[in-house]
Amino acid sequence: MDLNRQLSRPITTVDPVWSDWLKIGFSYSLAIATLAAVNIAWNSANQKATRIALPIIGIVSTAYGLTKTRQLQILEPMLGDRRHAQRDIGSMATAAQAMPYLEIEQPQYLLPQSNPIPAPFDVESFLGEVTGIAILGNSGAGKTQLAKFIAGHVEPSQILVLDPHADPESSDYPWENLTVISDKAQILEQLEILLGLLDTRDKTPLVIIADEYPAIRAYAKKQGSSVADDFILRYGSEARKFNKLPIFLSQSGNTKALGLEGMGDFLENFALVRLQKIARKYLKNSPDRNLLEIAKNTAYAMLIGEDKLVIHPTHGGYVEARKNLPPQKLKPLHSLPITIPLVGGDRQPINLQKQPPTLAPENNDLDYLTRCFDMEFNLGGSTNQPVSNNQPPNHLDPIQDKPQTPQPPPLVSHKLDPFKPLSGDSQQLVKRLLGEGWSQNKLVSEVFEVGSKGSKAYYQAVEIIKAIRDI
Repeated sequence: MDLNRQLSRPITTVDPVWSDWLKIGFSYSLAIATLAAVNIAWNSANQKATRIALPIIGIVSTAYGLTKTRQLQILEPMLGDRRHAQRDIGSMATAAQAMPYLEIEQPQYLLPQSNPIPAPFDVESFLGEVTGIAILGNSGAGKTQLAKFIAGHVEPSQILVLDPHADPESSDYPWENLTVISDKAQILEQLEILLGLLDTRDKTPLVIIADEYPAIRAYAKKQGSSVADDFILRYGSEARKFNKLPIFLSQSGNTKALGLEGMGDFLENFALVRLQKIARKYLKNSPDRNLLEIAKNTAYAMLIGEDKLVIHPTHGGYVEARKNLPPQKLKPLHSLPITIPLVGGDRQPINLQKQPPTLAPENNDLDYLTRCFDMEFNLGGSTNQPVSNNQPPNHLDPIQDKPQTPQPPPLVSHKLDPFKPLSGDSQQLVKRLLGEGWSQNKLVSEVFEVGSKGSKAYYQAVEIIKAIRDI
């Protein structure tokens, strides 16, 4: 085998190594055969020529065999690489021939059917399409923060929270200064009142956030009442016509827990939003396998409807899901003063969330000492009263009260409680005083019943003043 010719041989050409070894074996055999020349007689000229020629042939054959053997030793590493390359080329050719059959059998794995990156959540378009919202998510999936984010993008409205598990004393209480009803019996009464607003065609802008609604519905069923079912069906289909938006929250991914099983027509405009584990579980039955893979790789997956995967607006920036992670891009939620009727009064709304402890009653002893320090003493100097002759001079005259300066009548008969929704007259009073140039601090200190600056009551009063100013 010529070395230069072998190096230029195509990779797919079979190397004829066996023929080279055959030539080497023949040359060595010929060299051995020439050893018989020593037995030829040295008599005639022909015998002499043969005896000389055979050793020369043996030497040449031996040299040829050694040369070919050395060539094969040099080419052996390269020949091994060629053999591996030929096997790889054969495997690739076989796989390429099989690919068309794989594409026919399972095209969904070769042709992605959806965008591999979830789209941002367009809350304005979302609100423009829905009549009601149900947020389904496991604990820690961001249901409450999503509900607050959506409510914060609704036109200025009154916000009412129905939460049977609300505890204002808890460190992770999420509802801030919103009006919250937490007693289950009172929640059912409030649902009746809210249904009455639809009957009277009331168009007060209102957002109702009903947390743990399956628990509310189960309690209503236990009481033999259908008000929870009536509420979700009527508000889920009629509320938008009367400027109202219901948002229902549930830890169950089953629509049966909300009373919506088998109601396909109703759910066309009623948005079902599934979060995290519930979204992944639902997508296991989806024909689009890419959606499931994207949801698995997203810490806070958010699925709207059947196949719209978007980025969670307050937790989508996290790469790992953990409980009690602070929300991102969530502004404080503000409600207009509540004017709709609430349970416990006819158009005299009350706030049913727990109130902070009231201040201790004023100390009468302290008031007495204060009045004493405000009094004047006469130590024997000139006085308008005559001194009795029976009394020694320089005596201590009876204590005289300072003359009291007449005080203007108070603006309100009693100061307003910032934790109770204001009546219409109280709102008009605050509005009038703002128009007269009263500062925010003056209004808080003279109209509202607050403690020290920086207290919870102080900030609640500030929020009420801001809301009335924006009306």
